[in-house]
Amino acid sequence: MNFSALKKFKLFFKLTAVLGFGAVLLTGCQPTREEICRGMRESQSEIHSVRTDLEPASVIETPAGRKLASLTGSHPEGPTESESRKWLKWSEKELKQAQWARDALENDRVGRKGLPALGEATLSFVSFHGYVTQGKWRKAYLALEKAEIGVSLASETVCGRP
Repeated sequence: MNFSALKKFKLFFKLTAVLGFGAVLLTGCQPTREEICRGMRESQSEIHSVRTDLEPASVIETPAGRKLASLTGSHPEGPTESESRKWLKWSEKELKQAQWARDALENDRVGRKGLPALGEATLSFVSFHGYVTQGKWRKAYLALEKAEIGVSLASETVCGRP
């Protein structure tokens, strides 16, 4: 074997090793449909919990954005700063989880049918994050309601009825 052929062989071997290792890494990170379904069920439960926490704050504002002076409850002035931060972190986690599921379902024949609903849920998580940042509690509540519907529809499509 001459020197040039040996260099080409080494280069080919290195390239094959790198590509093979990359393929193993990429395919090893793909979740199963069962893992995605478990994640969607957990998301539905968490969304319901956050909506329950946020509901008193959402009725503080009328649709016109005016504060209701007669309202008393757990959030007379809106959620605390720590609650808002908690919800922001939670929505970021949910957004990552939804995108992770979307990426995995793109190559799944059955799962692909749930992508539109999951896409709507993803956009609703982004909206929720923005509204919480701005202190618009009613709009945050409504965005969370849309996210809950999107995750529920995606779950039914991908996983079937519970």
